[in-house]
Amino acid sequence: MAGSRVRSLERIIDANANRAAEGLRLVEDIFRFVCAHSRLSRETRGVRHGIAKWVEKLSRRRDLIAARDSVRDVGAARWREGIRRAGFRDLLTANMRRAQESARVLEEIARFRGRTAAVRGLQGLRFRLYALEKAAFGVIGRASARSRGRRGCSCRG
Repeated sequence: MAGSRVRSLERIIDANANRAAEGLRLVEDIFRFVCAHSRLSRETRGVRHGIAKWVEKLSRRRDLIAARDSVRDVGAARWREGIRRAGFRDLLTANMRRAQESARVLEEIARFRGRTAAVRGLQGLRFRLYALEKAAFGVIGRASARSRGRRGCSCRG
């Protein structure tokens, strides 16, 4: 039973580490390629790398991969079709939320495992994501106002 509990925790860590990394990579790319905003892109990359650092302290990568079972994941089927996004703002919101939620899950697993430093580190990164989301909406809001009538948005800043 203890082995299956550990394997289950490894699966939770793996899924949330991947979810956070994927979400933040898209946010980073929006800031980099759509908005041409180097500071926000750099900050997003820093948070993504920070989460990866704390995940390494929670579990070894080989254990996470060994526990992975995406084929038989009972929750995976509902996501395979995907959700259509209305634009860059919608993409940014959805992926920022994915990352925030995943950071919170990882923080709770760290708390469960008694890893105080990881709890504090992940909590700090989660709050950085909240601030980053607020900054992003200011940038995208200004850019959207400037680019009404044009396809896409140019979020320079």
